[in-house]
Amino acid sequence: MTNDPNTLSNNKVKTMLMDRKARVWIGLWNGGLDYFDQQKQTFTHIRKGKNKLTNDNVVCMAEDQDGYLWIGTFGGGLHKFNPDSLSFQYFHQDANSSKGISDSYIWSILVDRQNNVWVGTSNGYVDVWDRKTKKFTHLNIYETEEVNHAIKVIFEDSKGRIWIGSEGGGLKLLDKKNSNSQTVTTIHGLPSNNIEAIEEDKHGKLWISTNYGIVQFDPETTLHQNFIVSDGLQSLYFNRNASTSIASGEIMFGGINGFNMFHPDSISKSPDTVSIVFTNF
Repeated sequence: MTNDPNTLSNNKVKTMLMDRKARVWIGLWNGGLDYFDQQKQTFTHIRKGKNKLTNDNVVCMAEDQDGYLWIGTFGGGLHKFNPDSLSFQYFHQDANSSKGISDSYIWSILVDRQNNVWVGTSNGYVDVWDRKTKKFTHLNIYETEEVNHAIKVIFEDSKGRIWIGSEGGGLKLLDKKNSNSQTVTTIHGLPSNNIEAIEEDKHGKLWISTNYGIVQFDPETTLHQNFIVSDGLQSLYFNRNASTSIASGEIMFGGINGFNMFHPDSISKSPDTVSIVFTNF
């Protein structure tokens, strides 16, 4: 790590976010949180310390509707950060309390349209912070016979449905009313059970990157299309949460050999005729 304001504190960038005031925040592995001043072209380094971060491995971030940043660390739990005052609120690990989180190893964060915060953990639990009660609910989305898998991505689609991608457990659709989930894995047609990122196109179809290519999935018909290197992918392997949809309608997925950018309407490959069947619901 460095204290030089002219460079990143570490080159291992894990997550980036531009907030509503156009401030750029960069989460780093063993580097904490950096703020990049676009006018001065300088960096402010925010590291582990008293009333600051509890861990310098910042792996995910999301901004809520009130302008706070929710910051997930790998080993240091969850932080609510005020970017104006540079102050932190820390949520410690306590799976038996509504004031804490179930695991200090955070993989993913989503702020939904109701301004609730969803936190994906390494132990397979999803912690949901209710903006009204200011308390956490700890959800075990796995059935008794299932092995818990780390929650790598949490995604809300245009209909308000919550999709959860895991490391080794495939894709789940969560029922927010009773916390039950539907599951789809390689048995049902996915190219891999390791879900890396999820995006949605204007037709409501999901595009999902994995460690064995990309799959287009239609939640309404459950038809799917799998794409591999011969279809033009940079590699079969894609990186966690390395995706975005841009104003033109194009979708981008980042992997180990660069990134793929495409417009869903330009994809001409015919969908597989076999529908994906959800289980465990």
